[in-house]
Amino acid sequence: MINLFKQNTLGQVIVILLAAIALWSRAFIQPIDLQAASRFAPLYEPLYMVFKNLPRLASGIALLLVLLEGAWLNLLLASHKIVSANSLMPTMVYLLMMSWNPSSLTITPQLIVNIAVIATCSQLYSDGSSQLSFEKIFNAAFCIGFASLCYLPALGYILPFLLVFIVYKLYKWRDIAVAFFGLIAPYIVYFLYTYLNNRLQYSLILMQHDIVDFKLIVNEINLYKTIGDAVLLLFLLASILLQLSKMNDNVIHRRINVWVTTLTVLGAVVMAFYETMFPANMQALSFPAAFLLSAFLLYPRKRKWINETLFWTIIAAVGISAVLG
Repeated sequence: MINLFKQNTLGQVIVILLAAIALWSRAFIQPIDLQAASRFAPLYEPLYMVFKNLPRLASGIALLLVLLEGAWLNLLLASHKIVSANSLMPTMVYLLMMSWNPSSLTITPQLIVNIAVIATCSQLYSDGSSQLSFEKIFNAAFCIGFASLCYLPALGYILPFLLVFIVYKLYKWRDIAVAFFGLIAPYIVYFLYTYLNNRLQYSLILMQHDIVDFKLIVNEINLYKTIGDAVLLLFLLASILLQLSKMNDNVIHRRINVWVTTLTVLGAVVMAFYETMFPANMQALSFPAAFLLSAFLLYPRKRKWINETLFWTIIAAVGISAVLG
């Protein structure tokens, strides 16, 4: 199966579409209700209000978004030579991770957040330069601010974003100022809108409640889910170590991209282990899992049977979750 994701593009597309049908068909047979993200989710709330009574349509749109996000992610990684150009493995892994939780086979805040996160990484990856322009710094920070208006815990991506400043050696006050204004720009627009509509105080109260309500996900523990989470986290750890082993590359921009790829996990982990009203969990880890596990599975120096075992373990874990969920 791994060899298929190294050469035959048509075969890869067919496998991805069959996996999508298998994992998402239940959402059309037994409609899944949308979950409210949190009290403060002004960009997600309109979607929730529109689609809460149209569950099948919501699931159809969500599946289309997952496939499009996976394709965008694949294009981004291939263009920066993190994975081979003819492999669709990132799209496949992203689909599996986004379909891990059966209750999330619909429009979710994380689905919208991931659009912003992919856009952020597209700004932070280096195309050959060891510097970031003011425009890219502003755009990356703006995307994080935008994501947090869909789901407040997305602010966790600020941590790896600040560490990327160290990677790029951005120590000037102008760089920091541009990043700060990029981050708060979506909030300025939103709060101005609520002020003009006499809803500013109400919005601030909702935001305060969400900040106070952050908590660790420890309420629902079951065996298959715990094992699945542990397996995924171990794979992510191994993949991160593989990425860090490539830091000896003499090409500066490749080293930078390895750091950006690795640091993105930090923001995802913050989201995966914290919740408001919607448990992000595996969907938060789906983005870094897609490129880290793909790079790991496609790594040519490992024995073939190891790659195949890991790949089928992931598929089995997702399948068990889909059946028992």
